[in-house]
Amino acid sequence: DQLEIYCFAGDMGENSLRDAGFIPHVIGKANTNPSSEQDTLNALDAFLLHKVDLILFAGGDGTARLLVDKLPANQVVLG
Repeated sequence: DQLEIYCFAGDMGENSLRDAGFIPHVIGKANTNPSSEQDTLNALDAFLLHKVDLILFAGGDGTARLLVDKLPANQVVLG
């Protein structure tokens, strides 16, 4: 009851979450398909604006570096 999950629409989290039985808060969507680096940065900005406790991401080394370079020092992230 206390878990709130925020994501971007479609393949940026929403589809997988709904398939797993969760009802997420969809707070944005990708501007391109497939999603781009800028879409990832936009999602990060939205998560930080919503002051999420934990950011989970799926991606490779490039996505990890992109996020680490932009994350505040105190933000918890798991890839």
